[in-house]
Amino acid sequence: MEEFRYSYIGCDDSLNRIQSITLRRSTNGGLTWTNVQYALYEYYGQGEDHGSVGDLKTVSRIGNVSNTLSGLGADYYRYYKDGEQNGFRHGLKYIFKTGDLLKLFEAAAEEDWLSMTDMQMAPYASMYFEYDNQRRVVKEKVDGGTQTFSFQYFMGSVSSSSSVWLSKTIETLPDGSQKTIYTNKDGNILLTSEQKSSNSNEPKIVNFYEYDLSGRESQHFTPDAINSYSEPIVPGLLTVNTFSDQGLIKVKEYYKGVAACSLHRNSFAMFSILSALSRA
Repeated sequence: MEEFRYSYIGCDDSLNRIQSITLRRSTNGGLTWTNVQYALYEYYGQGEDHGSVGDLKTVSRIGNVSNTLSGLGADYYRYYKDGEQNGFRHGLKYIFKTGDLLKLFEAAAEEDWLSMTDMQMAPYASMYFEYDNQRRVVKEKVDGGTQTFSFQYFMGSVSSSSSVWLSKTIETLPDGSQKTIYTNKDGNILLTSEQKSSNSNEPKIVNFYEYDLSGRESQHFTPDAINSYSEPIVPGLLTVNTFSDQGLIKVKEYYKGVAACSLHRNSFAMFSILSALSRA
């Protein structure tokens, strides 16, 4: 038997936040408990560099083996503050994982690493983010900035239909390859298109999804079933051409709710049948 226990702390903005989480375990039905692991949370306070009041600063993990405490790891976070370029207040800027911090400690020697500048810290960061004026990530650097991902965003048509795309995101990977994702009004994926290299003439890997009137996935056209797709000049419905004699289409059907088996009349049960139709 296991349970999590939470404790809270008040921050400078008068809001309470999690201070610690304790994982406890019992082997006798809850008569006695042993603390197994702890997670400790620290937040930025008033006037601190690299974060605003209430931003999560560090997470430390501690294990308890035979009543002996040992460190399991820690994460450290930096944020954008008011007036900084490429971000916004509370926007996450850097993530440093346990391995990053160990390398940083070794390189910093006796220097106070918490006072090091972003430029000094950047080569050790697991992740770094930049944002646009709508607070969307437009650039992501990983592994100390050695790999860069970029993101572009486009708006489609506002519609009550689940078949119309509302948002398109193009992700460019470090090797120049791209992945395009179209989503509808519910945030569900309509189509994904992956270009595995920077060569635009390379065939794309395309997946296409359809939804029923309740917004639930009804069909998934896998790459082998799709011949081509195109985006109309006027954003809206995607034109997807499928093969008539090849490919795999995954079809989902849903049971209708029955009063004797459902808490609510006319609701749909949480079960579905997934059938794969393979075209010979």
